[in-house]
Amino acid sequence: MEPWQIWTWKFEFGEHPAIIVSNAQRVQRKDEIVVISCSSHRARRAAEIFEVILDESDGLDWPTLCRCDLLYTIPKKQLVNRRGAVTQERRRAIAQITENRRGKRLKIVGRPGGAGKIRDAEDVAHAFANTLLYLDRERTGFDYPILPVTINCYGRDVVRYQGGGSQHSEEADPPAPSPRRCFELGRATARILRESPWRVVVMASSSWSHAFLTEKNHFLYPDLEADRALLAKLRAGDYDAWRDTPLQQLEASGQHEILNWMCLAGAAAELGHKMELVDWAETWMFNAPKCMAIFR
Repeated sequence: MEPWQIWTWKFEFGEHPAIIVSNAQRVQRKDEIVVISCSSHRARRAAEIFEVILDESDGLDWPTLCRCDLLYTIPKKQLVNRRGAVTQERRRAIAQITENRRGKRLKIVGRPGGAGKIRDAEDVAHAFANTLLYLDRERTGFDYPILPVTINCYGRDVVRYQGGGSQHSEEADPPAPSPRRCFELGRATARILRESPWRVVVMASSSWSHAFLTEKNHFLYPDLEADRALLAKLRAGDYDAWRDTPLQQLEASGQHEILNWMCLAGAAAELGHKMELVDWAETWMFNAPKCMAIFR
């Protein structure tokens, strides 16, 4: 089983072709993967902005509409009857839509879950664990409900580069969500929390540009110039500029993890909060600069 293969899955509306859009490492190692759905009927109209048409060259029986703005997280063992694989050209078309370049909002369909009290940082991935360890300086336990929200910051390059400067696969993985999409996720989250009875902190945890992700700097040092530009816009409250930053620009500067902050910027914009810079630590020697700030 590999990315971009087309199998059959029983959706809530019946059995239909399903395209695997998870990266190769997840497909190989994890029990759950992400797919998009295709119709089983012959296409009778042109594709909408959020659709592509696949056909016999992709392994299907006839031209078929596939919806790219609805992503399903499913157990991979439920996929049956491999049909074919998406051609290179149509992979790019699907990636462009799922990247959300045209500003369409995507819907994620997955298993239900909720917040729980995390007492041991080892119960969560390191991105969350490090944050909890900072919050629990005395190591007495962080006895508050936590809802970790994972953003696919690394997208098309990190897995195939395997953490270094050598490309291990010619084909890119499916892209990360666009900055606009992450921004809108933050806005929606803020709206929900504002209407709730709870006192809540929304926190983004990540470094900014990373040396090992910045190819134009030979993977030796981060892109501090790009970081300073984003920092200036954030301090000025120019959230629209953050939202409109192209994904390719962030990736070129090794700022993949900024997508976490993009969600936070969306929440701040929705609530009318402004940034108060606590500290900004730059580096040429180590992997990435650090930003600490409060929004209120």
